[in-house]
Amino acid sequence: MIQRKQTLWFLASSIIAALAFVLPFGFKNTTSLNSYQIKIRDFDAKTETLLILLFGAIVLVNLGAIFLYKKRNWQISTAILGIVLGVVAFAYEIYFSTKEGNTITFGIANSVLYIGLLLPLLTIALTFLAMRGVQQDIKLLKETDRLR
Repeated sequence: MIQRKQTLWFLASSIIAALAFVLPFGFKNTTSLNSYQIKIRDFDAKTETLLILLFGAIVLVNLGAIFLYKKRNWQISTAILGIVLGVVAFAYEIYFSTKEGNTITFGIANSVLYIGLLLPLLTIALTFLAMRGVQQDIKLLKETDRLR
């Protein structure tokens, strides 16, 4: 199970999805006209209930796919589900970051690096690599069955 490349891709994708609970993906300037203090609140996956569910599901789906190593078709199905969840998480982060005066940042803003917005894209890429590894295993098994 651990010696397969796709297991490492699934594991890396799960770890990166779990980082979404720690790394911010944007900030909100909560300063009103009456106050003189600038208050900036970071957004991470713990900010919104839907993001908690999405990133939690991505982590569980990718970890679950590791243990489906004997059922490769199910692994591909769970990888596709992980990719779809990653796309939905990325779309919702973009939506949440741009609604109601929130600011979306793709780089360095006020000397703080906001890379949390790219985490769903990394999970999508790693899950895709894992899915390709599973497909290569299926292809290899079909070729060895044909040679017997």
